[in-house]
Amino acid sequence: MATVEGSPYGPGEHPVLGGAIQFHDTGVVMEVSSPRNPRTPAQQNHRQRLLTVDDFIKRAGTLPIDIIQNIAPVTARWHQWFVRKVLSHHDVLYLEAQGLFEAFSGSARAAWQVEGELSGLGSVRVRKATDAQPSAGLSMFVFAWSCYHGPDDFGTSNGEPGTGNAGAWGTFHRSDI
Repeated sequence: MATVEGSPYGPGEHPVLGGAIQFHDTGVVMEVSSPRNPRTPAQQNHRQRLLTVDDFIKRAGTLPIDIIQNIAPVTARWHQWFVRKVLSHHDVLYLEAQGLFEAFSGSARAAWQVEGELSGLGSVRVRKATDAQPSAGLSMFVFAWSCYHGPDDFGTSNGEPGTGNAGAWGTFHRSDI
């Protein structure tokens, strides 16, 4: 991926040049590609994860959004930056959080579920996805894990997300400035 100084077509324009490259406002030039079959189970699983991430961003309070906006690079849209943080490199951060969440005891998963439901997180389901439908608890845990880990983490005083601090992370997710 190459970076350029602005789009040669002006702000708000995302033209495709020669059917091969596309310019974005953020200064990124990307090769245009589309999957041969966008309805494969892998594509549907990724789409389901994307909708889950989008759901917990939309329902976050103003405090975590303000923190994300201040950490995101100036050239990036904060929402897009956070989605890429969670789902980059073949969804590694999301899948890592999912694996940890599934290993929790039933009572620990239930605590995260309560916090997810208090935040209004819903279960996103994409038809033909082979992954299980993510619960509100998994959504909340993925949000917390993504805030605390990965590049540009912004761990709070809540500590690393785990079996004993679902309430603190749920409160953080819903906090307003």
